[in-house]
Amino acid sequence: MKANAYKGFLDVRDKNEICFTAMISSFISDFDDVSVVELFSKMRKLGLMPKHSTLNYVLGAYADLDMLEEAKAIHSYIMKAFGESDQCLGNALIEMYAKCKGVDEAAMVFKEMDMHNEFSWTAMISRYIELKRLATLDQGRKTHAYDIKLGFQSNAFIGSALIDMYAKCSSVNDAFQAFSNMGEQDLVTRSTMMASYAQHGHGEEALKRLSDF
Repeated sequence: MKANAYKGFLDVRDKNEICFTAMISSFISDFDDVSVVELFSKMRKLGLMPKHSTLNYVLGAYADLDMLEEAKAIHSYIMKAFGESDQCLGNALIEMYAKCKGVDEAAMVFKEMDMHNEFSWTAMISRYIELKRLATLDQGRKTHAYDIKLGFQSNAFIGSALIDMYAKCSSVNDAFQAFSNMGEQDLVTRSTMMASYAQHGHGEEALKRLSDF
């Protein structure tokens, strides 16, 4: 069925955004990242651009294929086409760069975004953790301070990510500070905090401190 759809697509003489988007969506549903990238490349050459919703999946395909240099070119192309990225597209760019191990590029997109949501923050913090790019606690603390400035310190998802980040940086006190700043500590965050103490041999201190919450 998909083969017939692609054959029909190839037979269309004057292809527009709708034709390309429909075919790209078909490849996306099949998790065929290579075909998605190839078709999007042809689309670019014709000066066509899919809708934001489809473009987010296209960026995901570049990420899955670990195509960092190509991702940079796509980012530039998107900026020329749209002038700026909205929150959803910005998050997709962050995720793409982070998966391609381009954390500096992801951070650049993050800083240029006018607004951040939970996904923006957790994506950045999680990628820093995974790639161990936090060479010093200073970087982690700056991220945490900015998080507090924007009022995200009480968010459970971001709080858990910060606790995990500090734990991996061997700073249990900072992890506990992040835990304390959360509006409500659920079972997941309490478990994360407990694991952080246990990991660094502070089991008794964990029981003492966490008993107050």
